[in-house]
Amino acid sequence: MIPTISSELSHKMFKVLSRDDTNAIFRIRFGAIPTEMTIQLFRLDVGRFEMKTSHAIQTELQAKPYWVHHRVYDSPGDALRDFRSAFSQFYRAAQRKGYEPKESWFVAKTRQ
Repeated sequence: MIPTISSELSHKMFKVLSRDDTNAIFRIRFGAIPTEMTIQLFRLDVGRFEMKTSHAIQTELQAKPYWVHHRVYDSPGDALRDFRSAFSQFYRAAQRKGYEPKESWFVAKTRQ
């Protein structure tokens, strides 16, 4: 099945706080952590998209934060699936090692 915005945002790891499909801006919570994050998608040209996220993930198992960006996607659904897949991988790995999800896992982008 080809991932769509709706199919990806309906995944149990996402809690959608607001959804603006017209501008491709989504405010979410991920997993059991109450931190609010923003995902924004940008159309590059026909069939190509980029993603900007407000937060990275860094659990106790990671040396540095992991940012999901600097990729080109075939669809908005592909971008959201990549975000979910990456965050889920780190999130669940930490849980398997006995760590409880906490807000410090989500690192906000600092202004430059």
